[in-house]
Amino acid sequence: MSEKNSYSNGLAETIIPAQKGMTEKTCRLFVIEDHEIMRETLQLLIRRLPALEWVGEAGDGYEALERLAETPADVALVDISLPGMNGIELIRHLKSQFPAMKTLIVSGHEEELYVRQALSAGAHGYLQKTHLFDALETAVKTVMSGKTYVGETGRRMMP
Repeated sequence: MSEKNSYSNGLAETIIPAQKGMTEKTCRLFVIEDHEIMRETLQLLIRRLPALEWVGEAGDGYEALERLAETPADVALVDISLPGMNGIELIRHLKSQFPAMKTLIVSGHEEELYVRQALSAGAHGYLQKTHLFDALETAVKTVMSGKTYVGETGRRMMP
């Protein structure tokens, strides 16, 4: 069985002929997280979701900027608490250097202040780590559709 890949609108489209024209779009994700166990957990979760594809990882912002220059991604999942350059500062760099890439903060911080700072810096969404398993795919699809994903904390902020 052969597999053919093409690119359209920043999403990888995989067509598997043996499935009679069935088409599945995958979104390429790059994870920026300083805790190795969290990177491994995200990788396992992403690989279980057919609409998402793991393309790389970095343990800090500087490493992320270097690796993303070589590894195209549709969405960067960014932790706020990173060594050296925090996630908010990194979002500004990512927005400048990779304007087509969406950014989604994935954080353990539930305070509204962090959500506001992330969105002000240019993040396309904010997902709490406590909701990863039930909301990651929805959050990614939301930001890829051009909308902002804010999760539970963000919804509490809305009037």
